Amino acid sequence: MVKNIFEDFNDLENYREDWEKLLEKSPADSPFSTYEWLSTYWKHFHQDKKLLAMVFKEEGHLAGIIPLMAFHETQKFYPLRKITFVGRDYSDRADFIVGKEKGKVVDALMEFLADDYRSWDVLHLEQIPEKSDSLGMLRHCAKKRGLLFECWEQTICPYIILNQELSRSMEKRAGPFKKEIQKSIRRLQDVGKVSFSRSITHSHIDKLVSTAAFVDEKSHKFAEGKTLFTNPRARDFLGEIARHFSKRKWLDFATLEVDDVPIAYEYHFRYKEINYAYTGSYDQHYASFGPGTGIMYRLIQDSVDLGLKEYDLLQGGHEYKWRWTDKGRKQVQVMIVNNTHYARLFHYLKFKSRKEWREKTKGGEFQEEP
Repeated sequence: MVKNIFEDFNDLENYREDWEKLLEKSPADSPFSTYEWLSTYWKHFHQDKKLLAMVFKEEGHLAGIIPLMAFHETQKFYPLRKITFVGRDYSDRADFIVGKEKGKVVDALMEFLADDYRSWDVLHLEQIPEKSDSLGMLRHCAKKRGLLFECWEQTICPYIILNQELSRSMEKRAGPFKKEIQKSIRRLQDVGKVSFSRSITHSHIDKLVSTAAFVDEKSHKFAEGKTLFTNPRARDFLGEIARHFSKRKWLDFATLEVDDVPIAYEYHFRYKEINYAYTGSYDQHYASFGPGTGIMYRLIQDSVDLGLKEYDLLQGGHEYKWRWTDKGRKQVQVMIVNNTHYARLFHYLKFKSRKEWREKTKGGEFQEEP
């Protein structure tokens, strides 16, 4: 197994075609593992970080690509040298981009970390699907080299299996909810001319971004600082993603308007017959009319008509998502801790001391996650 480490993302351009072919055959395949997504993320968020993009080859062919990044972070007053996936905080799913030689690639990664023990404290990998075989391989290869391994649930991603007709997918939903949807649609039509638009081809990206920012500013999430398009760095990042994804017909952008004024938007990705519901918001002044429910109803209905197979609501088990489905996939995070006194002390403070406390309290109120 030959390993190359690149510290400049531009060097990975030479592997772009092979990257895409490898990803197509990998369980990790999602818009968040594409070259377009990760290279754009790095362009906008590389400050104070060092790229550790690992390319593995076996007998001359590409066996795996693992884009990692290293940076300093203080976690609960404890300074750490941390390594994570590129895309952290913005990628709703992540895993190793690896082919058939996955076991060898993971083992080579752990060997590198064990040999380079002076330069890192923790490897923290987030948003990995619970059923990924990467977890067992990481556990085995880490422990084989004396590294500490921890894994715990991070989030759940509700999803909807789309049937041939919308009525089938809604059949199991509660009657009152269906009536609520129909009522909100009628009430909104009483306010003015209601129009819904959705497209994967976009010639005016700046206008799209401005529309999303306009609605975000009127959203209840704006005061909480949870809107993406009102954050300059996030807006620039998602704007460039929109340009790249639009060229591939991956950007799925929808709006709900009243008298030609947008009151809700959804910024999604349409990738391999799956709709990934990345972000969206609505004007809080129309909250009583259920614009979020209204635009989602139309998107699901339209997705069925388009023949899409799945509507992935992505991370976060928010209550409104469970009104549409009872299916969900768990995602976990993994922390591999270096075999040094400094890193082991952090491991004790984060994991062992809390475990001892829980045991002493015999399952009392102390339920904080690692």
